[in-house]
Amino acid sequence: MHDLNDPSTVLDRQVVESPDLLGKECLTCTKILAYSFFRKDSSYRDGRRDRCQQCEDSPRLSTAEHTARLKEMNYNSHATKKQRWDNQEDYENSVARIGTPMTHSDLIYKIRKHVRNLYITEGRIIGDLAVFQTYPCPQPDLDGRSFRYLFYIPTGTMPEFSQYEFDARDVPVRESKRGWRTVLLRLIKLGLLSEETCDREFGRAQGIASTVWYRHLYNFRNRK
Repeated sequence: MHDLNDPSTVLDRQVVESPDLLGKECLTCTKILAYSFFRKDSSYRDGRRDRCQQCEDSPRLSTAEHTARLKEMNYNSHATKKQRWDNQEDYENSVARIGTPMTHSDLIYKIRKHVRNLYITEGRIIGDLAVFQTYPCPQPDLDGRSFRYLFYIPTGTMPEFSQYEFDARDVPVRESKRGWRTVLLRLIKLGLLSEETCDREFGRAQGIASTVWYRHLYNFRNRK
């Protein structure tokens, strides 16, 4: 807050109109003030320091404090907030998102019992499997191909719900570990698997991390 009775807050029209003759601009607060507000210093060209007395007397932040202030401003900026997800707190508990782990081989075995037209092979990235949907004949919307790429499945033990990596600003960076329910959700949205079949074969999702699962299913059911 500025003190309204502080002489430095009063605009001196003569000083503003002729700063070179009657005053100067403070390098810190950028106010145009009379010379009386600047300390005398013969090392300066005009005999006055470049910062007004009020700015010189104000407490200075250390480098660490200034860095922390900039980080806080960046963290709370509008641009940073726009990069975050809606309901992001539902994705941040990596431990809860482990849920009931499952190996990729068990997942594929159960999926193939209900989705027959899948072709699974090694992906372009080591440790990942590429999943394709196959068709009995070439498809016009696929440029004459009889298959299309759907998604990837990581090999090894998978968490139930996908885990995500966040940067220092709490902005999502990437999916760090794909969960097996993410695979099921992709198949449901593609119309290759039903919710009822998922519940019967894999059981209903449980725990606090299941919020995202049910939200996606609700939005899919009520899509326009």
